[in-house]
Amino acid sequence: MKRLSMLLGIALACSSLTNAQPVGDPSKLPLPDATLVSVNGANLAVRCDGAAHTGQPIVVLVAGQGVPAVSWVAPPPEEMQAAVMWRPPFGARQPVQPALAAITRTCVYDRPGLGSSGDLPDATPRTLTDAVNDLHTLLSTLSPDQPVVLVGHSVGGLIAFEYARAHGSRVAGLVLVDATHPDERQRLAWLFPPNAEREARLIAQHPEHLDVRAATSRGSDAVPTGTLGALPIAVLTRTNGMDAATARQFGVDGSPAMLARWRRDHWSLAVEYAAASSRGTLVSANDSGHFIGFDQPDLIVAAVQRLLEDRRTLP
Repeated sequence: MKRLSMLLGIALACSSLTNAQPVGDPSKLPLPDATLVSVNGANLAVRCDGAAHTGQPIVVLVAGQGVPAVSWVAPPPEEMQAAVMWRPPFGARQPVQPALAAITRTCVYDRPGLGSSGDLPDATPRTLTDAVNDLHTLLSTLSPDQPVVLVGHSVGGLIAFEYARAHGSRVAGLVLVDATHPDERQRLAWLFPPNAEREARLIAQHPEHLDVRAATSRGSDAVPTGTLGALPIAVLTRTNGMDAATARQFGVDGSPAMLARWRRDHWSLAVEYAAASSRGTLVSANDSGHFIGFDQPDLIVAAVQRLLEDRRTLP
């Protein structure tokens, strides 16, 4: 159902189908206490908190399609709650970034055109390769010598995974949070048939979104077993995030058979991600929707802690 994740991202950034950004548009929610860093023609808003420890990785959080970095920093504001179908009250739970900053240096950033970041000088739609290159340039500026643990949600998970494939020597671990899969467009076409005309129109109107159509149509071998060697990977995936009411909101059948098939296919994509490394693990988010960082932030924090602890105990 990660096509749903694309639709959710579009819902976040597109309160209307115009280029104007309406007041209250959640994709433009600012990142408090951010610093602007020039990256490949755009000023990206970055915020880092927590102490850097010698030899210990920094953590970088990568948000999903059309989602501002503040989603890692604070409970979901009112403007975002409807767009992400946020359900349970946040209560006393601590957001992901400040919780991790108590452990190690943790950074968040807005991609071009989102949150507090500046727009690109042209309106060319962004590609997955663009996002990976931006992340590499940003990391080279923030921490040229320190290893990094990447935590990516939704499309941010796809960016993190592709970054690890391209720049594995920089990456100490991955936490993929209900991550978009490189073949989900084809694998889940039975549920959300591609609409090329609509997708092209939305991407053209909102070039700050990644055009991930090709990146999510790469065939059944898109995530080869063992492709990341022994890199520690934690794959967090929801098990009950699609229900009949949610399915009907997106114009699809919400029958028990359809929901069972979605759960099976959704789980199989997560299994493939975990199998990309001999040290991949699966974590079920049983009480979450797609936005696990809002619904069960402690799962993400615990996954990062385990990666850091395992790294310290390795010979």
